[in-house]
Amino acid sequence: MNITKFAERFPDESSCQAYFQEKRVKEGVICKNCSCSDHYWLHSKNMFQCKGCEFWTSIKSGTLMENSNLSLRKWLVAITFISATKQGFSALELQRQLHRTQPCPPGYIHHLFSP
Repeated sequence: MNITKFAERFPDESSCQAYFQEKRVKEGVICKNCSCSDHYWLHSKNMFQCKGCEFWTSIKSGTLMENSNLSLRKWLVAITFISATKQGFSALELQRQLHRTQPCPPGYIHHLFSP
């Protein structure tokens, strides 16, 4: 996917949230509290809620994005940049493209996106 198609498909944060929500539902959300796999979506909180114990689970929970303050849209932009380039994408270039001022070690970014 190139940047133009990305901008058309994900114009705002809510479209990114809907995309990640769909992916999480498809793969299955497991409750960290009781290991139940039955959840429903709480529109008021933008989180999943377990049907068994009513524990809340965010879209980022249990993923690489879990402890990140980056928005879902910035995560999708980063994933698009990394996967769309044939010659690779340096950590410093990714940092510049995302307008991040806080330094992030290149090894950390490589660790996040390596299989």
